[in-house]
Amino acid sequence: MFDVLIVGGNLIGATAALAIADSGYKVALLDQRPLKAPVFEDENYDPRVIAVAPASEKLWQRLGVWQSMLDHRAGYYDQMHVWEHQSIHFDAIESGVDALGHIVEQSVALKALYEAIETSDISVLPAESATHIELGNEQVPAVVKTANNSYRAKLVVAADGVNSPLRQMAGIDTKQFDYHQQGVVTTLHCPAGHQQTAWQRFTTAGPLALLPLGGNDDQYVSIVYSLDNEKADALMSLSDEQFVAQLNSDSEGVVGEITSCQKRFSFALRQVLASSYYRANLVLIGDAAHGIHPLAGQGANLGLADVTELSSLLATARAAGRSPAAEAVLASYSLARKPNNKLTAYAMTGFYWLFGNDNPWISAIRNDSVALVDNIGWLKKLAIGRASDTSM
Repeated sequence: MFDVLIVGGNLIGATAALAIADSGYKVALLDQRPLKAPVFEDENYDPRVIAVAPASEKLWQRLGVWQSMLDHRAGYYDQMHVWEHQSIHFDAIESGVDALGHIVEQSVALKALYEAIETSDISVLPAESATHIELGNEQVPAVVKTANNSYRAKLVVAADGVNSPLRQMAGIDTKQFDYHQQGVVTTLHCPAGHQQTAWQRFTTAGPLALLPLGGNDDQYVSIVYSLDNEKADALMSLSDEQFVAQLNSDSEGVVGEITSCQKRFSFALRQVLASSYYRANLVLIGDAAHGIHPLAGQGANLGLADVTELSSLLATARAAGRSPAAEAVLASYSLARKPNNKLTAYAMTGFYWLFGNDNPWISAIRNDSVALVDNIGWLKKLAIGRASDTSM
């Protein structure tokens, strides 16, 4: 029997395994696929990137994996520029910080996490999907079944994504909102360089983010373009040459001439909020608890903040000789994380309506708001502080 069984070997689940095992718990990790990160080398980049906030960076530093990510490949940004008709510019020095954040490819982060797991006491279970869960309580372990195996654990942590099978098996309801949008992602080559700046433009089609990638003389950026379904489909249907021409126009030349793009991907955008973060001795973290709009790039950071809070509470429980499935422990986790995650999700929906709307009156409000923040120093510092704080 395990103290804690984590289902989901993604970024959040792998981090949770390391963080919880760090307190001395007997931890197991179950995923439907082998824990092997895809490899992107030289001028090939993973289209899935993470905008790592300072609080997330501190967690990975504590777990001993951050330096490995930096050594392999990571971009940083010490400036951020947001614009439509008006603009606002954030500078790390002006804000009193070393950097505003880092951009890390998901494959790079996973590689560092999996290497750390390999040298730990964490039990990596055979690659299978969880097919059934029998919930227990503080005294009775839960049982997670796969097609070929059965595992018992005092506490089961669901880190199995926004469609979380475990959440559904446990009968935890969700509130969902379909944005009727897609996020278009790819990597662009811009020989002039990205200037260690994160760029975001609010176009008439939707928000376009250009994120600085590391390596290759700073000549590559990752993009996330949030568009209504029809516009996203049209953009995805363009040839590479047409796509690059469109992005040169939409980016207004802030990274110089874009010369090429790598393979494009698109994904549906929706909000998914779990009605409860735990039931009996099952607890939800990351996207299993909250899937949000990617507009501010906070999804992964919120999940890592879940890990920080849950692992801290579990460490305290272990030191006090309490069960990891104690009601007080899981209730404290829910109380600490659910309101903040819900607030962020609703804020992203508000931004969606405000910044994804081409109504001229809404556009005027947007630009007046941007100009206001840019001209009031304490508001700019507050905005940077909130962007860097994964407790939001």
